[in-house]
Amino acid sequence: MPADKVDIDFYTLQLKRLAARYQSGENLKSITENVKGLIKSLEKKLGDDCDYQVACWGDLSRELTPLVRNTSDPKWVSVISYAVKQVNSKKNMALHRRKRRNS
Repeated sequence: MPADKVDIDFYTLQLKRLAARYQSGENLKSITENVKGLIKSLEKKLGDDCDYQVACWGDLSRELTPLVRNTSDPKWVSVISYAVKQVNSKKNMALHRRKRRNS
């Protein structure tokens, strides 16, 4: 695990802010690029430890998933759902790397 622990709450808050910006009328393309950038910055911060990556991606996914409700604004749901999909993809890639490393 890296010396500087990643603050998952910070990333959750930033993704919520991006969803709110889309709700407020900002362009979806701009928002999705910002989501990708935020996830990319987290990926770099996590380092090379597959176990730590899996744990952090899992934590972020667990934080975001309850934010997708059928009573939520569709714009909010689209951004958060997109973020969850990206996070789960990163988590699955880390799981695959860990499995290959342990084989």
